Amino acid sequence: ALNAHDYASSNPELGWIEHGVIERCHDLPRDAKPTGFFCRLLAGGWGDWQAGMEVQHSDTVVASGRLYRVQAQPDGTLYRSITPPSHLEGSQILDGINWGMVQNDVSYTCGVRNVVFRDITLESPRPGFSLHFDNDRYSRSYYPGSQIPVQDQILFDNVRVVHEGQASLVNVGTPIGEVTLRHCSLRDMRVTAFCKSPVPHETKGTLNLIGYTSSRPQFLTELREHFADKQVTLNLTE
Repeated sequence: ALNAHDYASSNPELGWIEHGVIERCHDLPRDAKPTGFFCRLLAGGWGDWQAGMEVQHSDTVVASGRLYRVQAQPDGTLYRSITPPSHLEGSQILDGINWGMVQNDVSYTCGVRNVVFRDITLESPRPGFSLHFDNDRYSRSYYPGSQIPVQDQILFDNVRVVHEGQASLVNVGTPIGEVTLRHCSLRDMRVTAFCKSPVPHETKGTLNLIGYTSSRPQFLTELREHFADKQVTLNLTE
């Protein structure tokens, strides 16, 4: 997982994961029913603390030049914040909200960009990669009305599917800039699926598909129909 954002209990460093290469990985099958993804790329966005704002478990705010996160039970409860957090370390309860100071390095967005996945073999019949936000009682990666993160310049190079599943290689649930699949062997998998995003955005993304192989008879027809009403332009090079 490239978790630029995560549950507050996971204590991630919030910021951009960028300029890296992940290579020579093999997703092995399991006897149990497959769950999750081979890899998820988790983004997030938040804003300055505001008097009267409603927050839930794992929400993040900027206050006093630091990042604070709500540390509560993951039960979906919304708390009204009246007093801004300002403590230098540890946790403090204000207005019934347990605020944890998580870092001095202030950022308003996080995600993955300028990253290469190379020479990946997928043997487990589950979705390959997922670019998404968490949006449930455990965590909402994006606070409503915040700056929108765009995950960008992600390359999947020589990804080989060796299972018989029909899931999607890439799930997209965040705004994206440019994503490229190059020399990928898809077998019977779809290229991509678009998940509902909690972020209304006007970002026009691009997906480049270069030098692929597929065993789906109607692959090209399905692909073009799939992108007909999406906020992503498809560039196809056979």
